[in-house]
Amino acid sequence: MPGLDALKIEAQSRMADFSILELLDVTSGLASSQTLDDGFLAASRRQVSELARVTDEEHATDAWRLSGHTSATRRLRPDGFRPSSSSLAQVMPHICRETDDLFVLSKPPGWSSVRGGRAQCQLLSVADFLKHAAREFPIGTDPAVDYGLTQRLDIPTSGALLAAKTYQGFWRARLEFCAQEVRKSYLGLCEGHFPKGSWVVIDAPLRLLRKPIGAGSVRSEAVVCNDGLRARTLAKALSWFSSSDGRFSLVAARPVTGRTHQIRCHLSHLGHPLVADEQYGGTVLDWCRQPRLHCAGFQLQDADGRLQSFDVDPPPDLLAALEHLTTTSGDRASTRAHAMEEAARL
Repeated sequence: MPGLDALKIEAQSRMADFSILELLDVTSGLASSQTLDDGFLAASRRQVSELARVTDEEHATDAWRLSGHTSATRRLRPDGFRPSSSSLAQVMPHICRETDDLFVLSKPPGWSSVRGGRAQCQLLSVADFLKHAAREFPIGTDPAVDYGLTQRLDIPTSGALLAAKTYQGFWRARLEFCAQEVRKSYLGLCEGHFPKGSWVVIDAPLRLLRKPIGAGSVRSEAVVCNDGLRARTLAKALSWFSSSDGRFSLVAARPVTGRTHQIRCHLSHLGHPLVADEQYGGTVLDWCRQPRLHCAGFQLQDADGRLQSFDVDPPPDLLAALEHLTTTSGDRASTRAHAMEEAARL
């Protein structure tokens, strides 16, 4: 692609003039067109880290400096958080792991990771949790960067959410997502027997539609179309199950790109929608009334160049759904243990 190569060369020569957002946009475009190379990514990482380091210094308060603490020595404080929603959550987010610049929290299903909007006002909000847990960090008071939240999960989806304790951690993580350098692993319960063994490569471009649903709200819906944005997912079945309601699979999915509703739409496109995912053709059952999709973890390079791995255990509702099924060998008692053993090998 001569035009893109020329653009990449020009962008690299002018990199010092770019803002962080401009660097992320260029990196995302190159990754989507599959023309991002190691040299450009390395240069982007250096520039983003330097710009973010300056931002950390600018936002550090006098009290923060005088305390003698750094992001490495000061810990998060989630204790005492109470949701603002009128209906208190039975299951709360919890912090699974902290590093110097990052932390991972486990998001329960039903919590929103999107800030603002009329519909979100009635939902339990991860942003509110972050504002409380990271309130002593400068980034934890900044709504312009979602209080440090670096990614999104759909409302029904549970699992790993990555957040930052510093601007350097935040922007470096955002760069890794834009560069498609984050290896994400998901677990989902889908209809039918999805292929086992080798990874199935799903290359199906997606377009995101915004459908009005009344009261000034809209619902996002992804559709497969030839003129959509490039979208690639790797998927395979870990276990096959059966019940009086039909056949089912516990699938592992690795989205290479990060389109909205990508896994849900791609599985449906192949005829294996998530159980209870009515938006994409799934059937609601007595023992599974909400889609079971879980972000089990991811790997990425942190601001210091170290490869970090984060894992989050499946939530009780996914495990409970498995208890209603039997493996294809007919052993109901070992269903959950067998499935989780397979999932641990991801």
